[in-house]
Amino acid sequence: MPLTDGLVLYLAFNESSGSTATDTAGGADATLFNSPTFGAGQFANAISMVGGSTQYGTGDDSALPAGTSDRTVALWVYTASPGADGGVFGYGALSADQSFGLQLINAGGDNYTLLVYGRVNDLSFSITLPSEEWHHLAVTYDGSDVSVYLDGSLEDTQSSPGGWSTTTGSAGYVIGAVMTGGGPAGLFSGAIDDLRVYDRILDPAEIVSLLTLSTTFELAIRERCRTFNALGAELRQLSNTGYDPYGSSLRTTHSALNAMQVSARSKVSTLNSLEKSLRSQSATLSLTITGAMRSRHSRFNAMGVSLRSVMRIFLGFAGSSKGRHRVANDADDRYELYRGVDAKADLDGSAWETFTSLPHETAALTPPVSGTRAYHFVLRKRNKWGLSSLNTVETIITLNTAGEPTSAAPSAPQQTSAEATAGGTVTLQSRYAYPLDGGRQADTWLLYLTYDGSEPDPDLDTPISVAMAKVDGVAKLTYVTAAQAEGTVVTALVRVRRSADPDVEDSIDVDSTNSLSVSATATLLGPAGDIAGGIYLGASQQIQD
Repeated sequence: MPLTDGLVLYLAFNESSGSTATDTAGGADATLFNSPTFGAGQFANAISMVGGSTQYGTGDDSALPAGTSDRTVALWVYTASPGADGGVFGYGALSADQSFGLQLINAGGDNYTLLVYGRVNDLSFSITLPSEEWHHLAVTYDGSDVSVYLDGSLEDTQSSPGGWSTTTGSAGYVIGAVMTGGGPAGLFSGAIDDLRVYDRILDPAEIVSLLTLSTTFELAIRERCRTFNALGAELRQLSNTGYDPYGSSLRTTHSALNAMQVSARSKVSTLNSLEKSLRSQSATLSLTITGAMRSRHSRFNAMGVSLRSVMRIFLGFAGSSKGRHRVANDADDRYELYRGVDAKADLDGSAWETFTSLPHETAALTPPVSGTRAYHFVLRKRNKWGLSSLNTVETIITLNTAGEPTSAAPSAPQQTSAEATAGGTVTLQSRYAYPLDGGRQADTWLLYLTYDGSEPDPDLDTPISVAMAKVDGVAKLTYVTAAQAEGTVVTALVRVRRSADPDVEDSIDVDSTNSLSVSATATLLGPAGDIAGGIYLGASQQIQD
């Protein structure tokens, strides 16, 4: 099936400047805000955004798949630096489970959580995205299952949450951010190319073909074919005009036949010109695809060499266990401690310290002359066959000028929302990406609530504490308030707390410092239609609160 079938949104981002990105599939062009730039992409140009500059794009989503209908979203992404993240693409209404979108949340280094969100009920997929490289993401949804493909390979399939039903025609689609009632948030820092939305499920072979084929050429050829068909029909009409289809008599004069002959020759000349143009387009397409396939073939060969190298190591390992080879070295069986100073640890360099047993006391850490200094540590284990663990989660120790450790606040929760629900209650929901805090993770939710429309004050108000459950990199909060009178405005500030360690002297509770609140108006008539003040912030932006 051609890759243009079912294509309802196609943004190639091949512009060189301006505030519009053209949709060549359905005409739903994207309006760009705060001057994102166009530069070299995976195919021709791409759109580049800086997260702190509020750069994003929006467009009409009326033609995009609604309800629980089949869909595929595919695009190329380029993270600008280690840890860069944010909303990539989304559309639908700003209400619970009425959206469909993709948001990248950095979980440390090259590790990311791809959040496929409907708003409130979301799915989390763990993927690896090395920074400053182009990677292809494709997400399919068939009304019951969501599948994520990375660079053409299926990463995972999960059942969609109950209640998802995308509503189009109101908020539109957004590129490079997550849209909220208060405007764009969770801004992406990086580049996006060749964004497509289909109203059908692409099969795995079609998704792989997206890695090398740009639909621009296919659309051009299809347009040429339509031109050929139209001219052919006109020629047939010209031929049929000059004789009686039943053979009774000719109905035209010799001069009229000559005029038609001249017209036909002109049409044939036009067809010949178009044929040459089509051959040129086909040659360009063939060269483009052939070049891309050769590039992919080279990469496969390189991967094959790497795979054969890994297999040799594995076979050596297996052989040694059977006594046929001896490749182990007991001196290689050790712990390796990697350290970074005010930066992530360089896991590609040499270990800062190596040792053979735990616990281990390191060399003294040097305090700063002023301010604070953060030491980033990653501990890995290498076995006697020279194979190392690949963990990347860091433990961060911050020292003051006296050489004493300070208590860094845990990162802020994300996607906090308040929604009026049945019987005068208000439901609060939030997410906390605990891998961001390494060994200093929060363990408790703190809910500061007011019922008169005023802002909660963490310095004066007593919070409600809720135990935190951590699953697959994301802790999720769902809290329902007591029933309130009709029209009561419930305002909430949700924070997280790392509780004091009873085994550590002078240890204290440390709370996140975010200050953004959400609110909803209680009603006895049924749940509200929209989430009031829903906050959808990317992890990197949350940390700044």
